[in-house]
Amino acid sequence: MLKQWGVILPFFSKHSIAVCLAFVFSTELYSTQYQNVEIHSAEQVHTFSLETADTPTKREKGLMYRQSLKDHEGMLFLFDQPERLCFWMKNTFISLDILLLNKQGVIVEILENMEPHSQKHRCSKTSMQRAIELKAGICHDKGIKVGDTLTLLGNTSLEKSE
Repeated sequence: MLKQWGVILPFFSKHSIAVCLAFVFSTELYSTQYQNVEIHSAEQVHTFSLETADTPTKREKGLMYRQSLKDHEGMLFLFDQPERLCFWMKNTFISLDILLLNKQGVIVEILENMEPHSQKHRCSKTSMQRAIELKAGICHDKGIKVGDTLTLLGNTSLEKSE
């Protein structure tokens, strides 16, 4: 009888570990947090609801596989340390505008009209810790430009939550 348990227990423990790991990783990937933001542009204020990408897994996936994106939706990328940020459009069906922001929330650079499915990397000119992806053309249509500022709504800051 003990010999049988010696065969069965390792089987269950290996599978139990695999199931637990799958749950942990899927929870991180699919637990979506939203951040409402305002972009102050000239005399106008534009409000967006942005998904937060604050882990390596979420940042890597970004807006891949999305078939559509509303004008007021997008994604806010929060990185741990300042670095030259590079983006590509692999598996991304929607053309995007990417706003690159400094730590104070000022738009420093805009990568407009990123081509869907392109594997060409487009990188920031300097080190950044924040980026926003919006539907392509939104910056042009709303007059959002370099120098405009981002304000987070609610009791939050641009600092990455730990």
